[in-house]
Order: sequence, then C-alpha cells, then structure tokens
Amino acid sequence: MSIIDLSTGNQPMVSRSSKSVIVFNGEIYNFKKLREELKDCGFSFNTQSDTEVILAGYEAWGHEVVNKIDGMFAFALWDKLKKELFLARDRFGKKPLYFLRSGGSFIFGSELKALEQFPGFKKEIDQNSLAKYLIYDFVPSPHSIFKNVSKLEGGHYLIVSKDSFKAEKYFDPAFDYQRPPDRQKITFNQAQKIFLNLFEEAVKKRLVSDVPFGVFLSGGIDSSSVAAIAQKIAGQKIKTFSIGFCEKDFDESIYAREVAKKIGSEHYEKIFSAKDALDLIDKIPQIADEPLADASILPTRLLSSFARENVKVALGGDGGDELLLGYPTFSAEKIFQMMRFLPKDLIKKTIKYLTQILQVDEGYMSLDFKLRQFAKGLENEIYRHSGKRHQAWLGSFDINETQKILDPEICKNVAWENIFENVLMPQLNENNFRYLSRLYLKRYLQDEVMVKVDRASMSVGLETRSPFLDTYLAMFLLNLPTEYKIKGFNGKYLLKHAMKNFLPKSVILRKKKGFGVPLDRWINNELRDKINDILTSNDFIGQGLFDRKSVTKMLDNHHAKKINNRKKIWNLFVLALWFKNLDK
Repeated sequence: MSIIDLSTGNQPMVSRSSKSVIVFNGEIYNFKKLREELKDCGFSFNTQSDTEVILAGYEAWGHEVVNKIDGMFAFALWDKLKKELFLARDRFGKKPLYFLRSGGSFIFGSELKALEQFPGFKKEIDQNSLAKYLIYDFVPSPHSIFKNVSKLEGGHYLIVSKDSFKAEKYFDPAFDYQRPPDRQKITFNQAQKIFLNLFEEAVKKRLVSDVPFGVFLSGGIDSSSVAAIAQKIAGQKIKTFSIGFCEKDFDESIYAREVAKKIGSEHYEKIFSAKDALDLIDKIPQIADEPLADASILPTRLLSSFARENVKVALGGDGGDELLLGYPTFSAEKIFQMMRFLPKDLIKKTIKYLTQILQVDEGYMSLDFKLRQFAKGLENEIYRHSGKRHQAWLGSFDINETQKILDPEICKNVAWENIFENVLMPQLNENNFRYLSRLYLKRYLQDEVMVKVDRASMSVGLETRSPFLDTYLAMFLLNLPTEYKIKGFNGKYLLKHAMKNFLPKSVILRKKKGFGVPLDRWINNELRDKINDILTSNDFIGQGLFDRKSVTKMLDNHHAKKINNRKKIWNLFVLALWFKNLDK
C-alpha cells in the first residue's frame, strides 16, 4: 500500500546504481533527514520515496542502515554484487516477516499465506507451537504454527547467501539504552516536560503522509492522548474515529465523544450490534493468518473498516500500557509482591473459597474471572518466576490444563521444558517492573497486540501508526523510575498528570478498559451451538490433537456456570476455525 510518493515509489525498486533491489513494507519517518545526509555523501535519487532511501542507505552504511532508519518496517534487499539477501524487521516488530528454508530455496513474505503458495509447502503443524498457542493465545516469535516456518523477531536482521544463514540482533531494550546516571535523579515534573516534548515529536513524525490520516479514539487515555497532541500539532481539524456497541458494558463511545468535543476534532462514530461482530468471526483465520485468540481483533477490524471509509492512515495508542504499566496485571503483580510473605496454603485456600462462592458473571473483567486468573499465577511453583506468572495471567490455559486438554500422545512429543523459553529474558540490575515492561514489549506487544492491529487494519487497506512506540520516547519511558509510572495501583501515573490539561477529567480518572466484546454472552447464547458443534466435531477432535473428554467437560462447566472458561473456549474455537480454513 502506497502512503508516501504514490507516483514513483513502486516496488520492487532497484537502486540508482543497480547494485541492489528491495521489497519493503512499512514507513520510514526520518527518510527526509537521511536523504539529505546521503546527498552530502554523493548519492542522488530518482524518487521522493522512503524506499529509495533504504536502498541508498544500505549502499552507504551496509547492514548498519537498520540503526539509522526510524520507523516501522520489514524489508528484503538483494545485494547483486555480494549475492546476498538482507532481511530486517523494525525494533518493536510492528511489521511481520515470515521465512522458510526448503532444500535449496529460501522463501519469505509478510504473510504466512504467501509462503503457502510455494510448490511443495507442507502444512505440517508444529506440536510445540500448538502447545505454546494454548498457553500464550498466540504462537510466539521466532516460531510459527507450521514446522520449518519462522518469524523474524523485532530488532533483528537476517543475512542469507548460498553458503551462510545468519540472524543478528541489532536492537534490544534489555541491553540498549541502559539507564543513564542523570536519569535516576530526574524529578517527576521534569519527567512530565520531557515526556510531552518527546510525545509531541513522536506524533508529529507520524502525521507525515501523502494520503488522508485520522486517529483511532477509543475513549481510553492512550488513544485520547494521541488524538489531543495530534490536534494540537495539525493546525486544522483532525478526523477521529470511534465505535460503540449496543451492549453498554462494552461501549466506550461516550468517553470518545467527550474527548472529541474537548480537543475539537472532526469526530466520526458508529454503533455496532453483536451481529456485526459475529458476522466477522468466520473471517478471523484469513485476517490473522495464524491462530490468534484475541477477541478484540473483531472490534479492531470494525473500527479499521469504518475509518478506512475516510482515511488511509490512522494513529493509535498501542504501546502505552506496556511502557506505562497500565495493564491490570501490573497491579496484580503489586498484590502478589505483598502476599508472597503469607503462607502459600492460606493464599490458595482463600482464593479458592472466594472463587467458589462468587457467581459466574458475564460482565467485562468480572470479579470471579479476575480472581481465577490471579489464582493461576499462584497455584504452581513454576509461576514463582515473574515472566511465567504474567503469562499465566494473560493466557488461556496454564501448563497443567494444556497437558490435560491435549491428547496424551501429543503431550509426549512436546518439549515442556522449553514451553516458557519465550518469556525468560536476562534480568539486569533493575527492579521487577522494568523487567516486566521489557518482557511485555518483547512478547505480548510484538506477537499479540501488534499482530492483531496490523492484520485487522491492513486487511481493509488501512495503515496504523503507534506514537508510543517511537524509539526515543519508548526508551525514555522504559528507563523512568517505576513510581512515576504506577503509584499504588494507579497505572499510567505520569501520562495522567502530563495530559490533565488536554483531556476531560472523566477520561483521566477512569479505570482501564480494554477493547472488549461480550464473549461470555456470545458463548452462552449466539455462538453456543456453533462452538459446541465445531469443538466436538470429528473434524476437530478427530485429528488426534485433543482429548475429547476434557474439551466436553470444559464446555459443560462453562454452560452450567460452574467455571468461567470463556478464554479457553475462545482459544480453542479460534484454533478450530483456523483448522477448518486450512484446507481451503
């Protein structure tokens, strides 16, 4: 999709010297600055595109070009002289890149379905990836759902030639941008001022476009902050887009309207029914490419489609929760830290008692649901590690549940000792919350949030940009003292204070609410027959991957309102839909 230099930025593009050729997906925000730098080095250009700047940058700086460019990207560049293929992915993994080595061939693409077109491609399920999907709700990089297919991780590049195959890490927030000594002494007021300057610059970069742009406005503080700063910079009314649902517990449109009125944007709003979202469900496999059990892909697709009627580029608030400790799991971590000195048996018995007496509630993030998720991170010694504990809180199945739901023969083939390898990172001399923030950026954001947003938006021809994931802004926030980001159980503390003059008080003070859908109600009503039929069918169970009795028990307990199994059921339902689509 062309966003900059629509007339001459066609691809594949050959460099002016004819030494290299590139295919590129994404946007480079500092391409104008780099073009001037390259001109000073003697380079000239045929186009005004950012694509040509990458080509010239490679010929000037080689592989180091990835450290020069600032943007979201995945590209493959063929060096004709070296006979070498150079592939790279942006720092936070906003743009996807799959690859496969098959015999003497190397195949790559932005979508898994592109690789499937290769003659002889085998749709063979990786059983380790299957187990990880059940636990993570996605297949974590560098793995994919298929054997022998990999995803290049964010902040990495790959060099492929006849005689070599080498992946290199060029960026990692774990080791790059260590906290400078003077940053430790920064005051809260100074932090607010620096944040606002960096945030404004990040938004400004992402407003550069040769096509109409807008801003997603959910009514939450992240997207509202992006919209407010974009309106401040733009000099004219920006377009903001929000959607709502007839179900009031899942409708945030009233807050979006308040923000739009406060900042003076040209606001577009559409209220959808459950049927509008339900009609999309069978399209999830085509949209997501791989199994992805994030139900918010449905409202994200509806919002993207609605915005695409007026714009081709939309800014969003992704990254704010990871960098500013906004997820409820960070508050849960604080509770865990306070409880860890209590007898373990007392904690388990108390939570078990509370979950038994609480009625199963269909509401968004109900108390019984939150308590059961919290308990998952306490029930096994394996979850004493914070990375594993948070994965238990975020995911659907824990490791014991995964081993029960999978067929015993499949369990024998899974390398269970490596099941959490994707949430284990070196813990530097830092507090636990900075470690967790890095982990969320590296795993949950890259492999679930950004996949959901990119696939849902690009499926309707809309490009999304995330100012919070600007490198300089992200590293500034990552390195700030924890107490500036979460105070007590109040996450995004810095953001709320910095934006108090820009946004309505109601938005500043309201609790975080994700982009949710009424899963419980759908599973018990509109989708009940469809889910039961597909999860107990021979097409799904008959593959020999899952234990029929365990699947049936999970469904029965949910429908009897004994246990809220909505995440597990949705996880398996999405997988079943993906399998059903596999043979098409």
